Amino acid sequence: METAVTIKTGATYSLVLKGLGSAGYSWTFDVTGDKEAVAVSFAAPASASESSPPPNHPIGGSVNHELLIKGVARGNATVRAVLRRPWEKDKPPAEERVLQVTVE
Repeated sequence: METAVTIKTGATYSLVLKGLGSAGYSWTFDVTGDKEAVAVSFAAPASASESSPPPNHPIGGSVNHELLIKGVARGNATVRAVLRRPWEKDKPPAEERVLQVTVE
């Protein structure tokens, strides 16, 4: 899935990614284009007291991840996030998100 995003310098765009950690999957990302235009990271996990699961959340269930894209300088970058098992590098990802980011 590809999405176009426009953010201002200094602003941060947040993307919630469905987690499948309990099945061995993890999200990774790479940046192409004007790499200096954005700073990309995953949000720090909340502490246990702040991240109580919803009442119907299954024990051992996966949690979502938050990808943060901060506009650092004017430019255009592509951020590609993929969900895959680390040991299955030759297989296609279970999910992929591509963001065309324009920083103004």
